[in-house]
Formats: sequence, C-alpha cells, structure tokens
Amino acid sequence: MRELTQTDLGILEVARKLFLEQGIMRTEMKDIAHRMGCSRSTLYRHFASKDEILMVLATNAIIMFNAAVQIPDSLRFVCGFDALEWQLNSLMETLISHVEDVTFLRDFDCLFTKSYPYVQDLGNRNGWPSLPAPEKPW
Repeated sequence: MRELTQTDLGILEVARKLFLEQGIMRTEMKDIAHRMGCSRSTLYRHFASKDEILMVLATNAIIMFNAAVQIPDSLRFVCGFDALEWQLNSLMETLISHVEDVTFLRDFDCLFTKSYPYVQDLGNRNGWPSLPAPEKPW
C-alpha cells in the first residue's frame, strides 16, 4: 500500500465528513473537491474514484479497530479472561473515541449489503492492495 500524503489524508477526512453529513450516495467527487478547495482533476490525481475513497476509509477504520484488540507484547495476563477483558475494554474505548468511524462503517455496510465496491485497478493505479472481486454476495 502506498504511503498516504498530507493531501491524501485531508481528502479522506473531508470525504468522511461529507459522507456523514450528506450520505454516501449523495456525496459526489465534485463535492469533495469543492470542500477541499481544489479542482476535480487534482482530486482524481490522488484517488481514482469515490469507491476508492470509500474502500480506503473503510479499510483504515477496520485496521484501527483490529489494532485496538492486539495485545502488546509488554502485557502479561494471569488467565485468558483477563486478556479478553483487556481486549474488550480497549475495543470499547476505541469505538467510543472514534464514533464517526463507527457511523461511517455502519453507513458503508448498509449501502453495500450484497458486496463491497470492486475497483478493478485499485492495486495497480495508486499502489493500493488489490482487492479480490467477491465470489458471491454474502
């Protein structure tokens, strides 16, 4: 995965806020460009499509929530229950402190109930990991 630039991060933050304010379906690339104060061509140099922005936002949120339950090597627990309690507390703290990401993932998941957006050239064009096409809707 390519490293995100400051501009990429700004675009993602603006897009996430617009998705939460206006809804994913009602937000267009021109809205993101306008809020960013840049041209659509500049926006498209950073992200090929709205689907790409959606996938990066969803992937980043999932990575963050997964990281919240990873037990650091420095921690030791007497039993599995203590480890599980730590993981649940850590996850709850992360969910509460990142409620906008939870809301975004809820909206994302409601919109894509059958399958997630598949961006054919996502892995090739911008260095994002290739995403396999869903074999069948779940």
